[in-house]
Amino acid sequence: MSETDKFIAMVSAKVDVDLRLGDFQPRPMLVAPAHSVPRAKFAAIDFHNHLDAQDPPMFCASWMNAELKELSTSP
Repeated sequence: MSETDKFIAMVSAKVDVDLRLGDFQPRPMLVAPAHSVPRAKFAAIDFHNHLDAQDPPMFCASWMNAELKELSTSP
């Protein structure tokens, strides 16, 4: 066995690196074929909304703090 453990040498290695964000110049390297999608395969309706974010609130969110028995529809 060698005098120095290679794992210990790797995890304890120190290096002085000058990495500035302003020096970063990314290069696009992904190459993929382009596909045309003339229409959706399935019909869909985007039903999500942001009505709870309106000021003043349009809907009361008291159901979020309600007890489970109050929300139950069974007798």
